[in-house]
Amino acid sequence: MSEELKKILQESLEKKKGITFHVNGSTLVGYVTKINDDDTIELGSRQYSKGLVFADKIAAVELS
Repeated sequence: MSEELKKILQESLEKKKGITFHVNGSTLVGYVTKINDDDTIELGSRQYSKGLVFADKIAAVELS
């Protein structure tokens, strides 16, 4: 995982900022709840209680 991606994820985690992930042609919106050592990112959102994103599948991210 790149340092820039880690910085963005950490900001979402610490400040509870919304984040949009673009993964395999799909868009996932939420906020980071945990960054795991195995390069997976746990998300929370209004719609879903928990989601999991694999860092190597991320094409782009947007921080709110």
